[in-house]
Amino acid sequence: MSIVNQFLASPWLIGFAIALFVSSSITTLDKRIVQAKKSGVLPPDHQNLPTWFGALHILDWILLIALLILNWRVGLAIWVIIFALKVLPVLETIGNVLMRPFRRA
Repeated sequence: MSIVNQFLASPWLIGFAIALFVSSSITTLDKRIVQAKKSGVLPPDHQNLPTWFGALHILDWILLIALLILNWRVGLAIWVIIFALKVLPVLETIGNVLMRPFRRA
């Protein structure tokens, strides 16, 4: 049975993967904002994400561990895909789109 068939056969894996993708995109955006402020690219008074989004950093690890426990091959494949998307600015862009409604005026 291939990894794709194993992934599609379990609704738990699909749900955890989607939740991990969304939370990883938001945490990647949060990390990039902090990095840009520290390096001076963004001004120090630039808006941060709300502080309760910090809980998503913990949720990322919980979801990844749950994926690895449910099916380690699929979990490892998803981790590699998310790592590649973090290196490319894909997750940061998606996180920016998702967080647009939460921007402070």
